[in-house]
Amino acid sequence: MTERGPSTPNGESAAHDPRTQSPGTGAGKRAAIWGAIVLGLGLLVLYGWAEQADPKEDAWRAVLRWVDSFVQSPGLGGLAAVVAASVALGQWRRQERAELKIRRDQQWWDVFKLIYPSSHIHSGPPTAEERQLVDTLADQADTEVQTAAAEALIGDLERRDRGAERGHRWKRREG
Repeated sequence: MTERGPSTPNGESAAHDPRTQSPGTGAGKRAAIWGAIVLGLGLLVLYGWAEQADPKEDAWRAVLRWVDSFVQSPGLGGLAAVVAASVALGQWRRQERAELKIRRDQQWWDVFKLIYPSSHIHSGPPTAEERQLVDTLADQADTEVQTAAAEALIGDLERRDRGAERGHRWKRREG
């Protein structure tokens, strides 16, 4: 049985493997980028308004006058509603991804529990269905525990396969 090191099946560093990253990492970066874009656009709009102001009037006074009128207009409420809806959408999507991961995890363990007893009960060579299911489990293992469990199943089926000349090559994660 091969040991799984800090690299992924295709030899990349585990730091670049999406399965090993925390769920909020990419979302936080995207939010910061969008925040910077919105802030930059807002500053450009304010600067443009200030440049078009009466030359006799101070540019900051023009900006403050515009901000004052904006705060008292329905536009601020609309902006707040858009921001609130964006936050709610982001939280909903995050919850959906978390629930999907839980369902995938549960499905993986359900298939594992289906295969595991048969790998110990039968003494003959593994069936094609067992081979396919174990290969699929090994491919879909998302955690170290699942990887170790899949490797243990492969080891059990390889022991059963010894002596039978089927030539099946098990998919192993090299690391």
